Amino acid sequence: MRIFIVSHFPEVSGQIESFLRSKCGIIKSVKNSNELLQLMNSEEIPDLVIVDVACGYDILRMFRGGEHKNNFPLLAVARKGEVNEAIRLGADDILIKPFNKADLIMRAERLLSHYRVVSGLQHENIISLCRIIEARDDSTG
Repeated sequence: MRIFIVSHFPEVSGQIESFLRSKCGIIKSVKNSNELLQLMNSEEIPDLVIVDVACGYDILRMFRGGEHKNNFPLLAVARKGEVNEAIRLGADDILIKPFNKADLIMRAERLLSHYRVVSGLQHENIISLCRIIEARDDSTG
């Protein structure tokens, strides 16, 4: 499992890393959207991205509606006053500051589980659609 954390506050990314270390394979931290894009260009696509919205909403905009639109879960770490904007911009779930280990792990596991199911269904739907097309196509015999 590959989790990327985006926060320019070392105490936030450090706390998230320490909470998830026992549950995850690879955890990488970056400070901003440019570093995240560089990491994603040199690594595989993450299974989960955790974004501290105190760094700005640009990552949510970029990956949910912008040119880098992608299909991985985004967990936003936010203060109460930032929740509505984070949801509006496409965060899949919100972890409200201050947070505890149990809440972080529960939300991360829920998002990862949900996205695995959705990805599996998408794959099954594509295969089913290909079979339907093939069955209707006279040239495939």
